Amino acid sequence: KTQILIEVYDHLNHTLHPSPSSTLSLSPDSCISARKFILLFGRKALILFKLMLLEKKVLFYSHPVQHLCESVVALVSLFPGVLEICLPAAHPTPVLASTPDSNVSGLDLSSTAGPSDDYGFPIRFCRADCPVLPYMALQQMDNFKGSELLGCVAGATNALFLHSPNLVDVHVDTASGAVEIVDPELRSSLTLTIADQRFADQVLSAVQADEQSSASGTNWCGGDDWVRLQFRNYLVSLLVCSASKDARLMADFGTHFSRSWKETYNYRNWTRCAHPAITDIEPKHPCKGQIGFADLRDHNLKPEQIRQSMSQTKMRLGEALTPFQQKLGAAASSTKT
Repeated sequence: KTQILIEVYDHLNHTLHPSPSSTLSLSPDSCISARKFILLFGRKALILFKLMLLEKKVLFYSHPVQHLCESVVALVSLFPGVLEICLPAAHPTPVLASTPDSNVSGLDLSSTAGPSDDYGFPIRFCRADCPVLPYMALQQMDNFKGSELLGCVAGATNALFLHSPNLVDVHVDTASGAVEIVDPELRSSLTLTIADQRFADQVLSAVQADEQSSASGTNWCGGDDWVRLQFRNYLVSLLVCSASKDARLMADFGTHFSRSWKETYNYRNWTRCAHPAITDIEPKHPCKGQIGFADLRDHNLKPEQIRQSMSQTKMRLGEALTPFQQKLGAAASSTKT
């Protein structure tokens, strides 16, 4: 069993340190395939992305260990700056490192302090009380159950993890791409909105097109860096809308999701400081828009989604017509006089 941990450690360090001459300050996620992650999970990649922000207990399950760990690390790499704080450029630290006050081994993301950029990145969703564990042995199950953990993202190959009741909130099968959300309330929070579905479909379509046109995926559009840029833009839009006084802007990201996310530590921590880079960005979802024929054709829309969109359209139309109605009323009054 110790040998398995050694193999996982060696593989992840080989992935993130491709050659002795490479430095982590260049790009620690340069050898992690975001494209493969998108091709495996499709739309559910965005669900998992948003799930990370909610700080829940998530179990990734699959064989072999290598594929399992690659999926977990690829998900983390979609968040700007997270792998940089995990693997400081100044001194190459082990990918698997002990978190403070815990016997759990995971990505060294325990620090809640440290520098942030003008956007407030990296988002502090990984800490000592909410670690990321690319691989977790059966002996560590008690740590996963521990009350000191608010959340945890872990990978496991032992099927006993799947048969432990009330252990996790979400099961993720990295072999089939299946995502099972156990908690009904969490499932509601992670239901993709129409705008979310458009975003996920656009990213997936670009990656699939790149896969067909280039076996090695060397094109910019649909490549690993392009995928990470899209998710970075999504996260920036999410943060900008959350900082707006207009609460309706968060509807395109999901009202239930917004409410749950704003209760997390990572969101409260982000709001503690001003972030000058977001002030000039228009607050809107990257794929904002009204429901069209393409949405009805391509997306499995629920009746409540259609009703919500129609209600929003009616509200916006009313707001747009109000000034015109006032001017028309004033003109009519002046004509009478």
